[in-house]
Amino acid sequence: MCEKSPLPTPVLVVVVGGHGAVVGWPLVIPGDPPLVGVPLHRSRRTLELIRQERAFSINLVKNAERAYEIFGK
Repeated sequence: MCEKSPLPTPVLVVVVGGHGAVVGWPLVIPGDPPLVGVPLHRSRRTLELIRQERAFSINLVKNAERAYEIFGK
């Protein structure tokens, strides 16, 4: 676990445009193709931007504390 958050590792960074958000609790959804679900609260700016841009990236982060330094909470 990251000392700065109760989120478990692995921690992901979701990036859309120039905005990024640190998230935990990723979901692996089996299927063909397999999917990854990322929980985002409806009030978060990240979700609003994803809906506008209709594109984003999900990045697996090895160093959760560094991700928090860059992207905040």
